[in-house]
Amino acid sequence: MMHRRGTVVVASDPFGNTPRRPYLVISDETHPFAGEQYIALGISTKEYDESISLADSFVEGRLD
Repeated sequence: MMHRRGTVVVASDPFGNTPRRPYLVISDETHPFAGEQYIALGISTKEYDESISLADSFVEGRLD
């Protein structure tokens, strides 16, 4: 299954203390190995100066 750019997925968290973490997919079908490997950004509930809010951005689903 290929995830489109802008999709939020849940995957393992290799660096944190939680077993699962949400990620925002930013790669698209032109990325090498599309559908097998992705470029994604980790989503956090903490706010930083550089943060971009995702509030009211979901078309479907939600993050608890």
